[in-house]
Amino acid sequence: MRTQARIDAADWPPEVFGARSGSSANLAALPWNEAQELAQTDAARHYLEEVLKRHGGRVADAAAHAQVERESFYRLMRRYQVRADEQDQPMGDKGDD
Repeated sequence: MRTQARIDAADWPPEVFGARSGSSANLAALPWNEAQELAQTDAARHYLEEVLKRHGGRVADAAAHAQVERESFYRLMRRYQVRADEQDQPMGDKGDD
């Protein structure tokens, strides 16, 4: 007969409960370098998502807001796995500049 281990809330990743991956409780459990990298990645992803959302998914406008070239903004989106089409967009706006 096989016994099953109990799974507690602490065993689940924070994303299951809606927490961002860089929450301070999770970061404190990591070495400094890993915590810093995770927090920086999380902050960059969040920034890109929010800027795109603010500009209705229009990459050219989001890039201008961030004061970077459009191609650089696209590179950042690829690096941090952010898609413009996942952001809130007004009807009829494709957001694929």
